[in-house]
Amino acid sequence: HDESSLYPHPVIQVPTKNVTAEKQWDDDYDDVADDAETVAAAHANDQIELTLQGYCLVEVDGEEQKVTVGSPVVATVAATDSWKHVFSGLQKYTFEEGSDEKQEIQYEVVETAIIRNGTRYDSPEAAGYEVSYSTADGKLIVTNKANVPTTSLTVEKRLQVPAGTNVGKKFPFTVTITGTAKELVGLKDAAGDGYTIWAKKNGGEKEALETAVTTEGDNITLTVHFELGHEDTVELLDIPTNAA
Repeated sequence: HDESSLYPHPVIQVPTKNVTAEKQWDDDYDDVADDAETVAAAHANDQIELTLQGYCLVEVDGEEQKVTVGSPVVATVAATDSWKHVFSGLQKYTFEEGSDEKQEIQYEVVETAIIRNGTRYDSPEAAGYEVSYSTADGKLIVTNKANVPTTSLTVEKRLQVPAGTNVGKKFPFTVTITGTAKELVGLKDAAGDGYTIWAKKNGGEKEALETAVTTEGDNITLTVHFELGHEDTVELLDIPTNAA
């Protein structure tokens, strides 16, 4: 055979690239690395949806702006994939119109859904997670950190007394909050070595209350003391809803 007849038209090879995305779960509220087996068991039946988008940085009116290139690519990732996915055969370069100059396309990934126990959540936040993005060893890393739902607790003192009665007396109150280290993480000191309950008295500025800490097994009990007069209020802030 005439070899030229096998390829009657020139073959153009378009450079491509692969991009690896990896999912990491951070279910430990105190920033201690999770045990791999515990995480694997907790998310064995979960799935996530990742959307990859290409982009280039171009200068517009003297400012660098991100311009999308191509269409988004969606992938579903699960524990059976070791929480990794390789987006393969992606376009590597883009060319300016009317120019031979090429620019390498960058890619970023966004977590667009989490499926937990058969329920689809259209954002990590809806599933109770904060999401962050980073790169490591050439991979795009998606990290989910568990959120701790919190509420506020308001204590108000009212006296039922006859008109004209002196109500200037202050009454002592004690509030205790018990939970695990994970549940109470929102009350940890900035240094991470203690706990502080914050409050607003009578709608004023946020202030720290002197907080006593006791530990029994996995449970941590926080105790605060304060005084209230007639119609005084104290709003305790960032109290975990699962705490007692």
